[in-house]
Amino acid sequence: MTRTPPTAAELALAAEIDRLGLTATCHQLERWRAKRWLAPTDQWTDPATSALRPDIVHRAAWLAALSRPGRGISWIGWTFWAIDDTEQTAALLRQALIRTIQLPLCQAGLTLAQIPHGDSDTAFETRQNLAERLLRGRRAIGRDLDGLLRTHAGPAGITLPEPRTVSNPFDAALIRIGARLLTGGTADVSPEELTDAWRSVWTGPPEQLYRITAAHLAADHAGTDLHAISPLAHGLPGLVHALEQADAHLLCEAVRACTKASSTLTKLLLERADAGMLTVLMDDVMWDQWVRAGGLAPAGRLGRGRDHPEHGAVPPRPRLGRRPPPLPGPHGPPAGRAHHAAPDNHVT
Repeated sequence: MTRTPPTAAELALAAEIDRLGLTATCHQLERWRAKRWLAPTDQWTDPATSALRPDIVHRAAWLAALSRPGRGISWIGWTFWAIDDTEQTAALLRQALIRTIQLPLCQAGLTLAQIPHGDSDTAFETRQNLAERLLRGRRAIGRDLDGLLRTHAGPAGITLPEPRTVSNPFDAALIRIGARLLTGGTADVSPEELTDAWRSVWTGPPEQLYRITAAHLAADHAGTDLHAISPLAHGLPGLVHALEQADAHLLCEAVRACTKASSTLTKLLLERADAGMLTVLMDDVMWDQWVRAGGLAPAGRLGRGRDHPEHGAVPPRPRLGRRPPPLPGPHGPPAGRAHHAAPDNHVT
């Protein structure tokens, strides 16, 4: 297939990336434009000076630093779409999010169309069977990583905050309830079942679990169903519908916020990896919501860090032990050798 000869702007950008100690071919620049990770060529230069815009060089350097043979850009591509926040990039972001949250179904060979609606016995039993199919063949994560950290902290003389929630968020009891929530929503899981599952692995203060139960009872007496306002109130179909209907700008804003929060936590863990910082972080609610629940994990654990060949980008959980680069786009410093040339300076 005959390729279009590179333009002067493409050659100039490729040369600028090379000057930064990275490599990007004109064919790569073309693919990045097609993916809308990079602006169209006519937007690369400053109209007043005809020089390459620094933010374009910064973005291209990021893409060059993250490109590896046989591997995709993955969730960083989502970040670029969210930063640009245009009609086209928001649509791509929405599609990627919808594909990704359906991965449990895809991996089980199921589709949303197979999940029946309604409260009939037949529909209920079908959803229960589909939940069992979601669990079939899945590897259970039986290790309590939070507890493992506490076990090693004791002999080292480090006093960590007491646990607030469950010993292992990936416990089989919780995963089984979670599969039923995905297929049928909160209507298919009684409050008693959900409470019993949490209680079986609860290691936080007992009174906290009592308060949660009391709040649900009080709401029920007041005629309010707290489960109905859960993100999983209508299962995975409800989540997909919410993403389909979500305001495009709010969707981009949410992805930018998650990127900032995750990057900030990673930066604190890596740059201030001492007992004091660890204690501060574990005493914050973000530890439970971002670290223990899968936001961050040790290398090789819990998450998928590659692009799925059929279903699009799968956001990996950043690996601890490698210093991540600064946030892309307007959230980070201008591209430079110090930020992009180091061999370990990339997100996996």
